[in-house]
Amino acid sequence: MKNDWQMDSSVSSIITKTTPLKTVSKIGVPITKKTIENLSIDKERLQIWNNWVKIDNEYFYYKGINYIYTFLEELLGEQISKYFDLNTVHYEIAKRTFKNSKLVCYGVLSKNFRLKNKSYLEAIDLHLSRYSNFDLFHHLEEYNENGVYDLLISDLKKMLIRDFYTNQKDRITSNNFFFQIDNGTIRLSPLHDYEYSFEEVSSKYTNLFASFDLNDKKVIDFFQKDKEFYFLIQKILLLDMKKMLENIEQMYQLEISTYHKNYYINYDEQVKENILKLGI
Repeated sequence: MKNDWQMDSSVSSIITKTTPLKTVSKIGVPITKKTIENLSIDKERLQIWNNWVKIDNEYFYYKGINYIYTFLEELLGEQISKYFDLNTVHYEIAKRTFKNSKLVCYGVLSKNFRLKNKSYLEAIDLHLSRYSNFDLFHHLEEYNENGVYDLLISDLKKMLIRDFYTNQKDRITSNNFFFQIDNGTIRLSPLHDYEYSFEEVSSKYTNLFASFDLNDKKVIDFFQKDKEFYFLIQKILLLDMKKMLENIEQMYQLEISTYHKNYYINYDEQVKENILKLGI
């Protein structure tokens, strides 16, 4: 469990004088037709989640985070997605200031990935929750008449295993991943929102469109016979969490305590130990 009773749990404790920071003073953009077109987003979503900011004529989504574990989950999440060859948003560290106040809050900024003249769907729009286990993969075939089906399924398999590894709890809602429609084909949009992960090690995993339990021999047989799933499970065993944390420290000029590093290193070791015990 994440326990900070003896440690400084605020993000400010790992920020250094050389940490590159973008300053944010005002959150929210005008809800106009032009803004909606520029963000390629529907009006209702913009009204509900208007954490957008405009910097140098580009749109960024701001996520305020003061808790150190949530902060590291986002930064690690990006790196882990890259490790599994998945498209992902890139995070920059932001410092939010408040008018007439010395209060400073930290968070992350990610550049808008939605392109103009492209359509974006949530998982709920494709009725993915109707499917159990891996039946979804066959259902999506109808959306990819131009031969991109294999690429989409590959992305979904990668997302499933990377989320299993981190025990990503927040992929069971429809607004935590999107699909981009382009010339009649559908692809997974860059991943984002890596909060609620690394909580506890489990052999079970569930998201909006699939679920499995590695204690089930049928699931293990399925993963062993599917070359890509087998490769992705083996990729977990090769992941170097210590190196990944060191890369984040260097990239963002942070000073992460040994205490917090050890939390993620121990988590990583437990996941790998469970996989080896199951003999996948």
